[in-house]
Order: sequence, then structure tokens, then C-alpha cells
Amino acid sequence: AHVLYSRVMKHDPADPHWAQSPFGADFGTFFDGDLGTQGKATAYLASGNPGVLFPGSSREVRTWFTLDASTITTDDVDVLSAQIGAFTAAKVTLIDPEKAGPDDTVRAFSPRFATEIFDSLDEITSQQRATASILAVISAGPIGVTLAAFALGGTLLLHRRRATLALAGARGSSQRQLGGLFAAEAAGIGLPAAAVGYLAASLIITPAPSASVGSGAVVAAVVGLVPAVSIGVSAMTGHGASGRATRSDLGGGKQSIGGRRRARVRLLVDGGIVAVAALATWQLFDRGLTVEDGAAPVSGVDPLLAATPLLLALAAAVLTLRLFPLPMRALVSSLHTRRGMTPFVGSARSVRDPAGGLVPALAVIVGVTVVALSTVLSSTISTDAERAAWDATGAPIRLSGPTITDDLAATIAAVPGVDTVARVARQGRTIDVASTDARTSPGVSIYVVSDSLEAVHTSAPQISALPSALYADGALPAVVTGGPDLPQSGQVQLSGFGSARVVGHADELPGLPTSRSFVVIRQSAWETSGRELPRANATFISPADPEEREAVAEAVARAVPNSLVETPQQRLDAFTAAPATSGLTAFFAAAIVATTVLTVLAILLTQALGGASRMRLLALLRTMGASRRDVSALTAWEVVPVLTVSGVVGAAVGTAVPWLLVRAVDLRALTGSPLRPPVTIDVVLLAGVAALVFTVVACAVIVVASAAARADLSQHVRLGEER
Repeated sequence: AHVLYSRVMKHDPADPHWAQSPFGADFGTFFDGDLGTQGKATAYLASGNPGVLFPGSSREVRTWFTLDASTITTDDVDVLSAQIGAFTAAKVTLIDPEKAGPDDTVRAFSPRFATEIFDSLDEITSQQRATASILAVISAGPIGVTLAAFALGGTLLLHRRRATLALAGARGSSQRQLGGLFAAEAAGIGLPAAAVGYLAASLIITPAPSASVGSGAVVAAVVGLVPAVSIGVSAMTGHGASGRATRSDLGGGKQSIGGRRRARVRLLVDGGIVAVAALATWQLFDRGLTVEDGAAPVSGVDPLLAATPLLLALAAAVLTLRLFPLPMRALVSSLHTRRGMTPFVGSARSVRDPAGGLVPALAVIVGVTVVALSTVLSSTISTDAERAAWDATGAPIRLSGPTITDDLAATIAAVPGVDTVARVARQGRTIDVASTDARTSPGVSIYVVSDSLEAVHTSAPQISALPSALYADGALPAVVTGGPDLPQSGQVQLSGFGSARVVGHADELPGLPTSRSFVVIRQSAWETSGRELPRANATFISPADPEEREAVAEAVARAVPNSLVETPQQRLDAFTAAPATSGLTAFFAAAIVATTVLTVLAILLTQALGGASRMRLLALLRTMGASRRDVSALTAWEVVPVLTVSGVVGAAVGTAVPWLLVRAVDLRALTGSPLRPPVTIDVVLLAGVAALVFTVVACAVIVVASAAARADLSQHVRLGEER
């Protein structure tokens, strides 16, 4: 057999069969405390050798089929899982064609197919659903800001051409004709630009299936038509087409019949927006926010889930514009009697003539919401992933594999850098737990932990440690899980082991996969009762210097070669390197950058939209002796109040929305935790990102103010009504 084995190995040593065949490439040795050292090997028979059959023996043929996952795309995972499930569940009969002659009896053979890939596919599917949901929620923000920028751009274009529109209207052109003309012009620019963007994306992104190519082209065409629709609708409705300047708080406002009608329409629209946002939030509460811990929350790409944050931001923008004039009017009244022109005039203009109205406020609120939401979600996922890595490891260093005897534990403790060694052992058989009210919980596992485990958990505060009462003196203290049938306090009876006292509760035993119901008892109390300790196969180690954890883990692995040594950092590195995690982190960063740029663009468009009336006012003030510094300050006073209020509101909405998402989206697949992650707000990270965004916005305001101060104001001096 050894000669044949060598020949087969020489035939194709790179064949993946040797990695699949048990002991096909190496001779296996195993140590058993009762039987000693055992060896296992695989022998290979020559071609044509029928083998030797003893009475009662049977032949077993194992065949492995490799899965080529290189061609599997995101949409194919569910299909692949269903196909493999149907393949393994179906009954297949194999017939040897060489034996199936006309005079021979056909020999039928029914194999059994099995696979362990379902858990991996289910995990990938859960990650895809959670990732797709988060991407849809975050993407709604930049899309909303982009639409706001399109709307501002269309309005700005009409403002720049309002003289031409007025002349065309005077010569008989209808609003529909003007809207069609402007829409055709915008489509002539937008569609080629969208085609160029689509081609660039096709070169950057990995080629997708043909079905995705068609849908991508449709999306690109829709994006290219958005400017045409925006500008065409604005031209048809006459928004911005008037050649006469008016003030929104006087004759063109609420005092006129048309102004009162517009005020009622706006009130209905604002109320409808707030009602829709409240209804969407209530629907999320009703569907996905009442599940218990451990249950499967709503997951997958849900249009309601994707639209709710944007609706909340829109409702916040509406309420902000409704409430913003109240404190500003009080500020104007207080500044009216003070010396200094700039603060009074600037605050008054921010109330009387808010350039752009709802659109710029919505752009700022949505932009800041996306930034805050991305930052909070990123810190929530990373923090819970780190906690899950520590809980899965159970200690700064975890060793598993061989039976941990006293001698082996002494060997581990003697490794340089090791401070504390604790063992955890599982009793071989389950027991029944009976409480004082005669209720019995069958099939409960018992885990015996070293007294030194408390010191190990103390050295790692990230771990969900067992209650400290477990290590206190007393009559056999025990910690139980949250099983509904297990008593949470008082005396209990352990079948075959006597009585114990429940002193605490734990959701899980860090570092070990446990059943739903288990009892934890410390080693000294177990030994005092005269029982034999079960065999331990897991050891938890804490290093003397936390900074040397990885080096100590390598030293322990060298001291105990036939073992698996893990650290939380190794698990965390594997989590960070996963495609879903790394891609989501990159998307968060890209969303923050893109939204910030779009928000700044919306601010610049807003200032350009109100530039004409502002320049006329600044020209008049300059002729009255105002300096360039006063002009810059006046421009800033017009912008800063509404931007500040919108930024604060957006930050509040962006910090509140994650509380909805963590309950409506199953993030456990992204963190590796068995429990739903809590919302984690990294104050330092959030403050840093917010400071960066507000710095960029402040730079945009400074640029606008400086440009207004350096403009040639003489050409804007006109006779007539000034605002």
C-alpha cells in the first residue's frame, strides 16, 4: 500500500483530492487518555484490485465534487443554495453501463450526497441582505441631495434667463412651449453626460450579467433625463420666470389672495410630508421593531426602509423652515435698536428673502444626516465586531485541541509572558435541573471553570464576563443561561450531583459554543463536593503585558504544537478583510465625501440663486459707505443661521435613524455576534467627521462672501425699488 500510495502521489501531487481525503497525505496520530497514542492512515489499492471483503464488512467509496465559486455572482447565491439543496435531497440511482448488458442484471447503486456549504451560503446571504439594506438607506441621501442640486440648478438657469422668458411670453409663447424647449436643451446635455458616465462605470466595475447591463442602461437614461424634467417643470410652472423682483413677505406673500392660496397649499404639502414620514416610521415599528433578541429581524432591500430616513430628513427640513423664522424674528427685533448695520440687515434678509426656500435646507439636512448616519453605523458595526471577536475568543489568548492536563497547564503557565491560565471543561452528559417549585429543565449541560477565569476576564474588559458572585464563597454557586425553564435564583437540584445555588445569569459562555441551556460552576466548589473533574479542552490565557499579546500567543503555540491558538485580533483581522465589511467601510467613506461635495454644491447654487438681489442691495450699501468687510459679513449673516440650524437638525436626525436601522436590519451577519448589536456612538469619531464637514462648508461660505465683496457693484446700481 505504501508503494501504491507513493505512485499515486507522484501521479498528481497538486490534486485537491489529498486535502479532502482523510489522512490521504499525512499519517495521523491521536492521543487518547484511555487508549494511548493511535495512528490512522489511508491505503490505496492498485487499479483493478477488488479488495478483500471479510464477513460482515462493506466497501465505501467517497467522491468529492469541487465547487467553482469564481463565476458565482451576488444574485446566484440563493439559486445555488436551492440547487444544492435539491441535489442532496433527491434520490439518484447510478447504473454502471459496462455491467448493463442484455443478459446481465442491471446493478443499481444509490449514493448519498451531503455538503457542509449551506452554513456558508446562509451567512453570505445574510451579509448580502444586510449590506444591501444599508447601501439602499445610505444611497437615498446622496440621491436626495443630487435631486436638490438639480432643482436648484434648474431654478438658477431660469433666473438667469428670466428676461428671455419674459420676452418670449410677451410675444405669445406658452409656458408649455417654453418648458418643452428648456427640457429639450437639458436632455441634449444630460443624456450624453449620462452615457459617458455609464461607459466609465462599465470600465471600472467588473462586468456584470447581461440582465444587469440592461437595467444599468435604463438607470443611466433616467439619470440623464432628470435635469430635463426638473428644468422643464420649473419653466412650465413659471417658477423663476418673472422678470420683476418681489419680496416674499410683502405683496407677493400672504397679504394677497394668491399669497394666501399658496400659503394654504404649502401648509397642506408640509402636513402631508410630516404625516407620510410619521406613517413610514410607524410601519417600521409595527413590522420590524418589536422582535425579541435573537429573533430574525426584517432584512433585505425594503423600499420602505430605504425611503424612511429620507422622509424623516424631509419632514425635519419642513419643520425647520416653519420654526426657523420665529427665533430669527426675535433676533431681528433685538438687533433693530443696536448699533451696527450688518447683523440687522443680514438676519432680516435671512427671514424676508431665504434664497431657494426648502431645497437648500433639505440639501444641508440630508447631507449632514447621511454623514452622521454613516459614522454611527460604522462605529456600531466595528465596535460590535470587536466585542464579538473578544467573546468568541473568550480571553486575550485561547488555546484549544489537546486535553489540558495539570502538566500541560503548568507548561503553558511557564511560557514567558503568560500571567494567568484558566481551564474550562464540559461535563460529558447532560443533567436535569429541578427548582424548589418542582419545575424540571431536562438536557442541561454543565461547564466547570477554573477559579482563575475571573482574573482572565478582568484583564479583558471587552469580554462579557461571568457574574463575580460565581467566584464567591458559598455552597456550590452556579450561573445559568436565560432558558425560560431554568430558575433564575435560589436553590436547584442537579440530577446526580446534588444541590447548587443560582447566583447569576449569563447569555453565553465567552469562548465556547454552548447549548441553549447550561450551568456554570467554578472548579474549587466542584472539587469540594468530591466530584471528579471533567476533561478540559479549552484554555484561556492572559498575558502579563497586554501589548505583547500576539508575541505571547506565538510562544504558546510553539510550546504546545498540536493545538489551536487564537487571539481576538486575529478574528478581528479576518472580519475586517471580509469583502462585505471592507466594501461597506469603503462605501461609508465614499458616501461621506460625496454627500459633503454635493451639499457644498447645493450651497453654492443657493447663493448664486440669490446673487442678483444681494448684489443690488450690496451696491446700494456700498454707495452709502459700507466697506468690503461689511459686505462679506452681510453675506455670511444671510447664510450661516440657516446652515447652522439645518446642520444641527441633520446631525440629530442622522444620530436617531440608526436606532431604527439596528432593529429593522439584521446586522448580526456583519458583526459575527449572536445577539443584536446596540447602537454605539463614537463621540470622538463623530465629532471629527462633523468638524471636517463643517470646515468644508465654512470654506464654501467664506468663498461666497469673498466673491461678493470683490464683485464690481457699480453695474448693479439701479434706480427703483430695492429689496
